[in-house]
Amino acid sequence: MRNGVIHVWREDSVIEDDTIEYRTTIEVDGQRHNLWYTCAAQYAPYITSTMDPYLVGSIFLAMQYGDRLVVHGPVSSDLLRNLERFQEIWAYWESDRYHKVELLAEEELQPAPPVNDDALVSFSGGVDSCFTVHRHLERMCGRQTETIGAALMIHGFDIPLQMRSAFDTVAHSAEQILASRGVPLLRLTSNWREIMDDLHISWEDSHGTSLIACLSLFQNGFGVGLLASSLEYDPMIPYGSSPLTDPLLASDRFRIVHDGAHVRRLHKLPVIATWPDAMDHLRVCWERPELAGNCCECEKCLRTMLGFRAMGMPLPGAFPRDVSDEQIKSIQILRETGYHHFDLVRQEAIRRGMGNESWVRALSYAMAQYGRGEHPVMALRRRLKLRTRIKGLLGMAPVSGGSG
Repeated sequence: MRNGVIHVWREDSVIEDDTIEYRTTIEVDGQRHNLWYTCAAQYAPYITSTMDPYLVGSIFLAMQYGDRLVVHGPVSSDLLRNLERFQEIWAYWESDRYHKVELLAEEELQPAPPVNDDALVSFSGGVDSCFTVHRHLERMCGRQTETIGAALMIHGFDIPLQMRSAFDTVAHSAEQILASRGVPLLRLTSNWREIMDDLHISWEDSHGTSLIACLSLFQNGFGVGLLASSLEYDPMIPYGSSPLTDPLLASDRFRIVHDGAHVRRLHKLPVIATWPDAMDHLRVCWERPELAGNCCECEKCLRTMLGFRAMGMPLPGAFPRDVSDEQIKSIQILRETGYHHFDLVRQEAIRRGMGNESWVRALSYAMAQYGRGEHPVMALRRRLKLRTRIKGLLGMAPVSGGSG
């Protein structure tokens, strides 16, 4: 439901012991939501005084519920310009859910240079983020190489806030991966996903803005936000983090780099395999956060494990057990992106002469179930997506007596 104006205010920060909490109020449909971010007080000098991060984080709320977004504080004028294009893309992709809104700020700041050239990289300890860190530290990117100053891990996104001990374990593993390369890990905690979930904002669509909002909080200490790609350039599908949209969530003062979309995830595996600490502590599982490791049962665990197998590589120590043919055969692929990744695994296995192996046949069987629509959840999702596309086409068709 669209209901006029959405407001964003920044409140006073609170220091307690060795932590500092940054508070913001967001008003949607007359209801106020208290957003907060908490980090170690030693990083307070890195935190920006602008409202740029809060604007980035709120853009999907505005596109879904509002007609105007008013930010009570200073915002970079070039970010405002970029967000107009960002909205156009999403309004084109998902016209029945999102629409372009007017963006207003109490003060528009003129473009300013970055504080330095150091990059803060979003880090989960998974394949994509390990690949991005490794290739930049090894200067494998040519003129595109960024100088990584630190990594950022966020509690409250894939690991719920109440699972504090699980996050601490995961963050400790991430620190072990990064310590061998001399990269410090910054920890940030936020209730932003809880707010998004309460307001029924799609996390699949909005997770990129949420991550980049967190990175851009630290723009007084870093000039670049580095985000690892989850998908390749082809296919380009509506997704929350992409090489098309992520750079638009930036200003001259804080540049956003979407990294690694030219490399398929399978081909990232041999690169990170040269990093022993990453192989021992790699974490790809998000469906079982209470385990603080890899469950070896969920879709993402299975396709990563099979990816190593398809590439002719041993299973890393981060996975406590291997996958059976029966497990593979019973995989329920619930998303187009998941099907895409499994298809790449299958194609690579066939290319390497494994097409007749039992596990490849089992994977082909599981993928055929997706193709025939035998999983009710997937069938429903595809019908809804088709309905969205039809509505979009009808909305673009000329209507007699109406406006375009």
